[in-house]
Order: sequence, then C-alpha cells, then structure tokens
Amino acid sequence: MRRSVFIVMLAGLITGIVGIASAVAAGLPGMDQQVWVHYFNPRFGVSADVPQIGFIAQPPPANGDGQGWMAPFGTEIAVYGAYWDVLDPDFVSHRATRRGYLVEEGARITYEPARSNWFVFSGYLADGRIFYDKTLIIPGCGVSANIHIVYSRMLRDPMDDITTHVAKSLTLAASACDD
Repeated sequence: MRRSVFIVMLAGLITGIVGIASAVAAGLPGMDQQVWVHYFNPRFGVSADVPQIGFIAQPPPANGDGQGWMAPFGTEIAVYGAYWDVLDPDFVSHRATRRGYLVEEGARITYEPARSNWFVFSGYLADGRIFYDKTLIIPGCGVSANIHIVYSRMLRDPMDDITTHVAKSLTLAASACDD
C-alpha cells in the first residue's frame, strides 16, 4: 500500500515538474507575472485582454474581423467578431452549428455551458490539444464576440489561468449592433 502511494506521489511530482519546465521552455509565465494588453477590434466592437509575454501577434486577416496570437507548442489565441445570424436563424441554432463543426473535425467536447447570450465549448481536438471556444452576443444583435484558444496538455497550468482571464474579459460593444 505504501509503495503504491509513493509511486502515485512520485508520478504527480514528475508531472508537475515537467509541466513547469514546459511552461518555462515555452516562455509562458504564471498569471502573477503575465502582462496583458487589451485588444479592440473596431470592425465588430469586440475586445478582450490577451497575454503579452510569450505570445506573438500574427498578421490580421484582410477582412479585419480579429487578431491572432501564437506561442510555442501549437498554442493559439484568436479574438474576433462575426455575423452569426448570416447562416443561422437564431442563437440556439448557431450554437448547434458551431458544435457540429467541432465534432465533424474530431473534437471531443467535455465542457459546454450555455446561456441566452453566450456559450462555451471546451475539450480536446483530434490532435490531443486542449481547446476553448467562447461566443458572446447582445440579444437582438447579429454580431458575436468570439475567442478561440488552443494549447498543449503540457501547458495546462499556465494556459488554464490565461484562458480564464481572456474569457472573462471578452466583451462586445453595444455600438456593434447599430445599423
């Protein structure tokens, strides 16, 4: 019994050390050391805080719908706006469409809360990386604010906290709904 408890404790310690070493190697500091920049997309009125240390901004797309940031080990953050009502008649249908796309691409969804003005899908992509997608609307408005975050399991410790911060900061300006 003692031997199995020791083995479990040792495995946990090794996993923790590997996770910390991976985060350090990736240049991703813990939340207490991260520096944040507030991104605002003028086309859609979408904004969110994004981490500055360890992430490199990518060239924005030609249509101006958002911005992406990359970090080592396939880590991605995207903040963008969209006209969700172009393809779907209501927000519930839009959620189902988004869920369908994820499942078609091989994602295993393990977390999917929803309210009348937002929904989240999180789990594992087909390649094993963790993903987190959040969509937020203002009822009666055909514009959505969105984040898409992907990261390796070995970066779970710093990225879970970063993901929480980015998700809580996601907003959609009421002016985005003005015709």
